[in-house]
Amino acid sequence: MDARSWISAYAERLGTDAPTRDEFEAILELAAEAAHSSERVAAPVACWVAAKAGVPPKDALEGVFTGEGSGDVFALRFASGEDDLRRLVQGG
Repeated sequence: MDARSWISAYAERLGTDAPTRDEFEAILELAAEAAHSSERVAAPVACWVAAKAGVPPKDALEGVFTGEGSGDVFALRFASGEDDLRRLVQGG
């Protein structure tokens, strides 16, 4: 089963729609930025944080690049490790 099929099946089980093609690409771009700016584990957590905040992935990605919004969102681009990411996520 490929990734899109798995995601579609997972979304159906959760009672929601699977991401559109554009949403899927934006999610992957946000995950890549998080992983390349910090550690691989930052990728899924960044996507979760954006979803929990109700921010669409494309907007979350633009916020990381432009520094719009809170300083903590912008700082995620410059997090240099797990301790930095943990501190930012916990607000400390």
